[in-house]
Amino acid sequence: MAGKDTNVGASGVAEENVVMVERGRDPLPPAGGKKGGRGQSKSSDALTSLDGRTGRLEIAMGDVKDHVGMVEQNLQTLEDHVLEELDSLKRAVGAQDELRERFTELFNSLQEQLDVVKASVEETRQDAAIWAKKELQRRGVKDVDEAIAMAESLTEYDRGGESSEPKWEDEALEGDHANGGGESPKAWHKGDKHASTNKSEGRGKLEEKRVKNKPKDGCFFCGGPHWAKDCRRQGKLATLVKEKDEEKAERESVRIGSIQVLNALQRKNVP
Repeated sequence: MAGKDTNVGASGVAEENVVMVERGRDPLPPAGGKKGGRGQSKSSDALTSLDGRTGRLEIAMGDVKDHVGMVEQNLQTLEDHVLEELDSLKRAVGAQDELRERFTELFNSLQEQLDVVKASVEETRQDAAIWAKKELQRRGVKDVDEAIAMAESLTEYDRGGESSEPKWEDEALEGDHANGGGESPKAWHKGDKHASTNKSEGRGKLEEKRVKNKPKDGCFFCGGPHWAKDCRRQGKLATLVKEKDEEKAERESVRIGSIQVLNALQRKNVP
């Protein structure tokens, strides 16, 4: 029985020596056999058991250390990933801010261009209104209905091409020259001694021709067989134009007065 215990103890010592060598420790010394007696054998067995437990504890601690190392490595990887994602998020936010700034600049640029277009359209509209008023005044229009009719006729007039009066003048002058009753305009510029006489005769025939020739389409105000300048419906449009001009003059005077007050305030504030 004692021999069996001795063999078991020796086997345990051998296993512990292998573990201790793997852990970098010195192996245990061999057992003293029977020299030390029974007390020495028990002490050796206790030391062997303690060394075995210490070896197993070191093995467990090594495993724990390995697990802790893996956890630290995973934490480092996770930290790197979080930092990378944070940098990506910062770049995305910066890109959004830059995009927002560019969009704001583009919007402001488009708004400025739109304001310029609006100003141009308003200026063109005002110029067209002034031209229309002058044209109505020149034609002696005095009624709203006449103004509407004249506006429609102006569109047709522009599409129609040349006016009738220059054509009649050309026809009258050409007719006088062809029939021997007058001379061509070139002769007048050449200083012919009969140019003034022929010119007066041509004008007289032109007036006669104007009286004889009535407008083919009639008056563009009322459609009557007379010229627009002889139409009786011009008074209302002329009155309307006059009222508009007076209103515009009043607004202009108010604007000028406001500008003068502003200039006076600015001069007063200047040190």
